[in-house]
Amino acid sequence: MDVDVFYCEGWDSLACEVVGPLSAELAAERDRAGEQYAALFSRDDAPVALVEIAWGESYLNMWVFDEAGDRVAQIETHRLGDVLAVKSVRQWEYEEEDYEFADEALYRHRRLLPGGSDWTARIQKLSRSGGLLGSNRVSGESANTVAVPIFGQWVRSTALLELLEPAPDSWGTVRDVSDPHGRGLSPEARPWRPPGPPQPIWMDHLLAAGTEGFDDCGYLATIELEQTGVLRMPTGRLVVQDPCYDDEEPYAVTVPPGNYPVVESNSYRVDSDNYVTLLTASVVVADEPVTSWEPAVRTDDRVWMLESDESFCFGVDSGSGCFYDAGTNIHRLLIADQDTKHDFMVDEDVSFEHPSAPGNLIKFNTGGDGGFPVWIGRTVDGRVARFVADFRTSSESFVPEEFD
Repeated sequence: MDVDVFYCEGWDSLACEVVGPLSAELAAERDRAGEQYAALFSRDDAPVALVEIAWGESYLNMWVFDEAGDRVAQIETHRLGDVLAVKSVRQWEYEEEDYEFADEALYRHRRLLPGGSDWTARIQKLSRSGGLLGSNRVSGESANTVAVPIFGQWVRSTALLELLEPAPDSWGTVRDVSDPHGRGLSPEARPWRPPGPPQPIWMDHLLAAGTEGFDDCGYLATIELEQTGVLRMPTGRLVVQDPCYDDEEPYAVTVPPGNYPVVESNSYRVDSDNYVTLLTASVVVADEPVTSWEPAVRTDDRVWMLESDESFCFGVDSGSGCFYDAGTNIHRLLIADQDTKHDFMVDEDVSFEHPSAPGNLIKFNTGGDGGFPVWIGRTVDGRVARFVADFRTSSESFVPEEFD
């Protein structure tokens, strides 16, 4: 089928219309500069698809519309050179009484799995009651990538439509019907933003002594900080893991060699000195304000595969974690000693030494088992200020008073 393209800032889902018309010339300029813009494809004035692009963030997202003008599919991708990696495909099948994105709608989700180095997508189909109707997997890079569409040659975008079940009709001729005088909107007025990396919740408050809030049971509590040791890092390559596991990989971000304080942040219930919630343990590289946060990742981790509420975590089965420098081999030396391994299980924060290792290992309690993320805080000029192991099982573990 033939379609029209109209360049714009995005889609107003309430008004069911585009916002911020852009001329084709201005949209092309943004495409070359990596700045965000959108393109609405329509037939007989009815929306067919909306593509949101921000090449500066390697992002392309496509919404697909049904004949009623409701969005029935979302295809989210990440650009890797000349191909788009298909991060996720969501489809909704509505009945007459359903509204857009209704929880009751039949739902299909294809998700590129972030774990491991292979290319595997899991496809699940859910019934209207939420039951699993079917599940399968699609593996291989070629099966999970498509060619990057070239500005103005939008027929190539139909490769994304082929990921849907059933696939819509392919596009034939694409005619530009954009407003030649469209200037768009100011950045703060644009209706969408490309997703950024996952972010910690209220972390600045958790690292400030004296912050008042409410613990996981709703009782008034106060944040207290305690330095538990000094981590010697001769190579600046940090590892965070369960001390009872075999050696794990260091994080990709390194810091200058040095000796860095390890500080715990815990909440103490105001009416009970004995009720403590373990919240974080930090390696403080620079005692300066943190102006931005990012997830700590290892070399093979692909942050773009994560959803906004996901993180890469270190696993814990012993109720404890540890910090050490990967270049010291200290963990490998200690784990070979069964007596030391037994000491790892003791519920106290301990600094471990080994005569053959130039650094040390500092153990900390996590408050339980599970998977816990590590965050990197940076200063205003981009230097690493701290690594923070986050033990909260949910955002409700401690809620600052101003957000309650």
